[in-house]
Amino acid sequence: MKRILMFFVACLGCLALSGCEMAGTDSGAVDYHQAYVDARTALLQAANDENPMTRTHAMEAIGQSLGRSQGELLEQALDDPNVMTRFAAAMSLGDIRYAPAKGRLEQLILDEKTDQRVVCAAIYALYRMGDTRYAGQLGSILMSDFPLGRGTAAMIMGKMAEPSAMGPLKALLEEEHDPGVRFNIVEALSGLGDKKSQRILESYAKGYYLDMRLVAIPALSRANPNTQPILQNMLKNDQPPRVRVAAAGAMGKLGLGDKACFNICVQAVTMPKKMLQAGYGQAGKIKPLDVSSLRRLGAISLGNLGQAEAIEFLRPLLYGDDGAVQVAAAMGILKIVGSTELQRDDDELDEDGPGEADLDEDGPSEQDLSRPIKRGPKLQTSGALDE
Repeated sequence: MKRILMFFVACLGCLALSGCEMAGTDSGAVDYHQAYVDARTALLQAANDENPMTRTHAMEAIGQSLGRSQGELLEQALDDPNVMTRFAAAMSLGDIRYAPAKGRLEQLILDEKTDQRVVCAAIYALYRMGDTRYAGQLGSILMSDFPLGRGTAAMIMGKMAEPSAMGPLKALLEEEHDPGVRFNIVEALSGLGDKKSQRILESYAKGYYLDMRLVAIPALSRANPNTQPILQNMLKNDQPPRVRVAAAGAMGKLGLGDKACFNICVQAVTMPKKMLQAGYGQAGKIKPLDVSSLRRLGAISLGNLGQAEAIEFLRPLLYGDDGAVQVAAAMGILKIVGSTELQRDDDELDEDGPGEADLDEDGPSEQDLSRPIKRGPKLQTSGALDE
């Protein structure tokens, strides 16, 4: 079957974004192959960063963007000195179903000294690989005296999507007083289809506390895809900047992202201070942590929107000194490049459909990177949602 083999170099001119400052390269041309290599390199370097939070973000991003090709690295991170890095590594091993790590994951579950959060993640990972022997332990952790353990167990039970978890989760919700654990339970029940919990989650997303809103917005779009009107309302200028960016990313996840969403996210990564100042007023004191958070959200959301034009805005972030932003930018680029679809001559396709050159779950091959980039999801105005 003959396929089109061509190296594609897209010339991206300066985008006329309202109120945005261009933060791209000197040339309008973007080398997608080099962008992929640079993003992958930055992400793998972040996995060994001295900052534990950077390593943690990297473990999550590796699982989402590099697949089983980095399973060994994720398995090694199960021995990281930081508990959250170990947790993220175990979760990613489950997401990619990396079977060689089964033995080490089981050791963590059986070791009484293992942090409950890591135990939950290891149970999830084995469950994803078809080993359900330890799933029952989540119920015990759900009733433990450790709030972070209870919250993690609730989250994992939601991710497993087992309807039988609804009973224990509802029972705990009636007695639970810790706000973080209650949120985890509500999110889990929402994902399991509980309508009351979906309404509560919606109230979190619209609530007063910013940190809670930022966690609730993506959770809301995962639990209930019919949230377009709610998310569109959060894109308005009267909403906090980070809420607007999170909502834009959620719209992208649902396949509903448009130019307005894209512009909001580009502003977040190219001019975060100005965006924050416009959102909170000139008198508001902008903290470095606020800038970092907004930039990171912007990079993640650009990846969710899947527009190839975003690469030019994300690449400069790979070379900054903010590890969390570097990881988010790398993941965004890898998501966009990883969405490459092989371009074929329709007249020469065989009846069996896509052949062996198709992309696998470990990301694009060298040959795939020389093919045209998919220009993001089709814009939809109603109904058919992505996930």
